[in-house]
Amino acid sequence: MFRAALLALTLILAVAACSGDDPTATPASAPATATPTPLITDEAPTPTPAGDSGPAPTPTPTAAPTPTPTPSLPVVSPIGNPPEGYTTHLDAEHGFAFFYPEGWREGAVVPGTPSVVVLSDARGDIRLSGLTFLWGEDTPLANRVAPVIEYYRDQYETGTAGQPVEVEIDGGPVIRIDIVSDDPGRRPLRLQIAKHGARTFVLSVAATPLTFEQQAETIETVINSFVSFPRAPHGVARERSFTMPWWSPITLDPAVSHETASHFYISNLFAGLVRFGPDHQVQPDLAESYEVDDSGTVYTFTLREGIAFHDGRPIAAEDFKYSIERAADPEVNSSTAKLYLGDIVGVNDMLERRTGSVDGVEVVDSRTLRITIDEPKPYFLAKMTYPTAAVVDRLTVEPAGLEWWRGDVNGSGPFKLEEWTENSALVMRRFDGFYEPAKVPYVVINLERISWYAQYRSDGLDATLIGSGTAEHALDPAYGLADELYVYPQFNVYFLGFNATKPPFDSPLARQAFVMAVDREAFLEVVYNNAVEPAVGMLPPGMPGYSDDLVGIPYNPAEARRLWDESGYGEAPPTIIYTTSGSGAVPDDVQFLVDSWRENLGVEVEVELAPWEEYTYKLREQAGHMFDYGWVADYPDPENFLDALLHSERRDNNVGGYSNPEFDSLLEQARVEQFRARRLALYAEAEQLMVSDAGIMPLFHSVDYALVKPHVSGFSIPPFDAPSLRDVAVGPREE
Repeated sequence: MFRAALLALTLILAVAACSGDDPTATPASAPATATPTPLITDEAPTPTPAGDSGPAPTPTPTAAPTPTPTPSLPVVSPIGNPPEGYTTHLDAEHGFAFFYPEGWREGAVVPGTPSVVVLSDARGDIRLSGLTFLWGEDTPLANRVAPVIEYYRDQYETGTAGQPVEVEIDGGPVIRIDIVSDDPGRRPLRLQIAKHGARTFVLSVAATPLTFEQQAETIETVINSFVSFPRAPHGVARERSFTMPWWSPITLDPAVSHETASHFYISNLFAGLVRFGPDHQVQPDLAESYEVDDSGTVYTFTLREGIAFHDGRPIAAEDFKYSIERAADPEVNSSTAKLYLGDIVGVNDMLERRTGSVDGVEVVDSRTLRITIDEPKPYFLAKMTYPTAAVVDRLTVEPAGLEWWRGDVNGSGPFKLEEWTENSALVMRRFDGFYEPAKVPYVVINLERISWYAQYRSDGLDATLIGSGTAEHALDPAYGLADELYVYPQFNVYFLGFNATKPPFDSPLARQAFVMAVDREAFLEVVYNNAVEPAVGMLPPGMPGYSDDLVGIPYNPAEARRLWDESGYGEAPPTIIYTTSGSGAVPDDVQFLVDSWRENLGVEVEVELAPWEEYTYKLREQAGHMFDYGWVADYPDPENFLDALLHSERRDNNVGGYSNPEFDSLLEQARVEQFRARRLALYAEAEQLMVSDAGIMPLFHSVDYALVKPHVSGFSIPPFDAPSLRDVAVGPREE
């Protein structure tokens, strides 16, 4: 799925590098279980390489969004009003506060250090720093002193630390200790050490001995006022929120989005007629019920009473008609409307500018919508779960044009957009007017490009996706995280696509030669330590229609060279361009493939790297002779893989232009076949034909790994959708 189009592997490696983790699973897939399956073995979990990559030939978004930040939610000070002449420093992000004189000035915090605040008096005689460290939850306060002193060793190598003294202040017990340097150029330090669960807070006051004496009352007022409390990042108290990291959205327009990063937000901010439930079956959403006529082509939806947009305006059948017609408007340039809405009578006519409306969508009355499709198709309702069919507010969208989502997002889903600060956080608040309100009041999505695993271990996150190497690390008994590690299988596939519209890959022999020249077993062993499932074809294990009987193209360098020569391109091969996402050096996985073709075929391949956003939404325009591609199911049906990606008429998704009339004919028969066994047999025949024809080079299927705190319930990563947070609940935390 565009939404599930996995990030090209090279992108995931790049994301992993900047986050401090190894490649992480694509956010949005995992078959078969509505709740996570605890990983209880001591075996190293398998890595999940793919994230979001994507097909998408005709983009609407122009660049990564730069939203207008909304103010953070207010946090009530836990220490009351300051004394006269003092003001309050309140750090909701880290969970502490203290008073300081109004004349003091704030200084620069040094990046990469534990410092989170620097203050000094007007003359510079007193310098105060606030620092935070992390130790185990059960580490006594007294045991935190030595590591803190050790931190200051570099500055006070010849210094002397005094005797630690425990003091009771209003904020609880603290330990104070003075450090004096033999270097006359260094001022003495007074450290105050406090703890709150796993977090350690240090107030460091530097001043001359005379200043300590003359300003003793001021210094005592400041450090005595210190208090710690449960953190409230972005103004949201942790006990009232669910916090997890995610990639920044590329768009919040349901009609345009086709990758998982954006779909995650859209699926929580918007809703449609139907959705997938926890059992992975289609169920009513904003529709209360639906009926299908005897022909299997007319669907009548009855909307729930009282449903509304986030601003309170009622949602009526006319709003759904508008939303579908907007998605089919050629000016919106949706690359998903044809695939997911094209079965509706009139959608393709509107996309191709033959009409200005969609005849197959009829408003019967304010609560009744009738949709007519061209032929009876067993998977139609599943397609209607895709964001392209979500309802949007015409009064918000129309005046603002294509970029409306960068401003007021008047959604229709279980959460409202509360705050969005680029590269910082996106906060969603529960929409209490939703027909089934979410369980958690707030969701805080951390957008910072720092290690997700480190944030989780420091209790900054309630759940996070992790990579395979991180999962193995988490299983180490020393970290006590084994019970918080879950594995979610995915309905996905990662593969290489060939541009079959131009030489040399217009020749099946050339494609077969390139597939046969790669030892894919060695590839998975070297790159993924045999931790992913080898892919023979498109369909992943567990997907209806998957078969162990599928016969792939074997590794055979000699036969590969013969086929390459027979194709006519062996003697004077053209320059082969391999397109992938990323920047910098060619990733190891791509280099393995390039080396294989050079060694076994004598072919040189040039690698072109494209930025993620461009690769995701402009792949058709940028793709060379080959490209990486990933796909996660939108719904559990072979049509969503074979037909959606490779039928010759799927120009938006079939980036490589693969075309085989026999393959197309089998898919077209399967579209309308009502008997399940016969449908699956047709897909099996089509898949085998495509694999033998080397329509693509299948590589692997993967799983997701996640860490989830014990106080969280209802979180899961489904097999064919972005995570829905409407069922997530949080209980008491250990602080």
